Amino acid sequence: MATINTITGTIDSSELGETLMHEHVFVLSTETRNNVSSRWDDWDEDRAVADADGWLNQARTAGVETIVDVTGFGL
Repeated sequence: MATINTITGTIDSSELGETLMHEHVFVLSTETRNNVSSRWDDWDEDRAVADADGWLNQARTAGVETIVDVTGFGL
């Protein structure tokens, strides 16, 4: 099997399990904050991290074992 480099180290591809291949856990660009919605005016990073933690745990409970986050720098 092929090896995969992950944030926690190298694993065998057979260990990936159920995988979401194109996710963005956080996307908060300057363009979005300035032009799309005023809902970003009250951005609370601690609350956002707690929300993401809850969503990611729900995904895990549903059987997701791997998430590929493709968010680039600046988002």
